[in-house]
Amino acid sequence: MLKKEAIVFDLCLPRTCHPSELIQLFNIEQLTDRLDQYQDERRTIAASITGEIGYEVQAFNDWKRQLGIVPLIKEIREHALQIQAQSMESLMKKLPNLTARESKVISKHMKGIVNQLIKEPILQLKELSIGEYSEHDISLVAKIFGLQNKEMREYDESHSSRN
Repeated sequence: MLKKEAIVFDLCLPRTCHPSELIQLFNIEQLTDRLDQYQDERRTIAASITGEIGYEVQAFNDWKRQLGIVPLIKEIREHALQIQAQSMESLMKKLPNLTARESKVISKHMKGIVNQLIKEPILQLKELSIGEYSEHDISLVAKIFGLQNKEMREYDESHSSRN
């Protein structure tokens, strides 16, 4: 009466269905065994995830603290590109016969040099932004680069008024 390859759950005691090559037969013991197996797998997965939560929370908090440094990084990049643009303008005045292609190649290489020069300081700045003395370290970096973004000025003012 059953269709070929039917899935049958025999939950009766005594069994009312007999195994056959034409059907997939499951009884209560098989279902219980499968549920226990899946429960064990879920416990293992949950334990693994629980172990990762602390690490991921710390990584998220570090990332969140690094967001505060973004304005200073942006200011460093803008300052560096402004210097590059000024140098390019000066170069164009000194070498007025450069073709458009030559000036584009020079500009591209100058930007590459600027990016290479600020890459490591920016990476270090991101690392400093999550340290114990991050406010002081960031303020120092801003002063070294000759920059004072709003957050750094507020930090300096709040600390100078305490002294």
